[in-house]
Amino acid sequence: MQLAWGFDHTSYLLSNSQVEMQKLALLCGESVGLMVAVNNQVICLDMVESQQSLRCSFSKGRSQPLLRGASAKALLAHLPELVANDVIAGQLSGQAKAEQRLREELAKIRTQGYAVSEGEVDMGVWGVSVPIFSKPDHMVGCITLMAPATRADGRQQELILATTRTASAISERLKLY
Repeated sequence: MQLAWGFDHTSYLLSNSQVEMQKLALLCGESVGLMVAVNNQVICLDMVESQQSLRCSFSKGRSQPLLRGASAKALLAHLPELVANDVIAGQLSGQAKAEQRLREELAKIRTQGYAVSEGEVDMGVWGVSVPIFSKPDHMVGCITLMAPATRADGRQQELILATTRTASAISERLKLY
């Protein structure tokens, strides 16, 4: 039953995200991923690749710990508090200063509505991630736009705004069902 629910949930999220992801990739000329949190990992459910020859290496199916990078932090910031606390305690055990810095960063992400990182997962890659909600306070994943840092330079606000609009459009679609 749980496996069937997970499949239905994933299919539902994918089908309601793909058109908007393609629009964002075309608009910005950069790669766009649909990310979810599963068992303390960030998993890329889907990816629309940039058509430019220099692009990011993150790919569909790739996972990484739920701690570094824009995707991980956008997801972690919006997980239920108990779950987020378990992830933080498990990955930063005994590192009080690092834990405090992360908690401050997650609070800022919740306030501003998006996470940004550069070089935290892959050297030379800039990214912005915005959570997707199916209901208020019920985050189901995030949209992440990734670009070589040299191409993002000077365009960060434009890319953040476009990604935020895309996540909002997907959230609105999800709320209709």
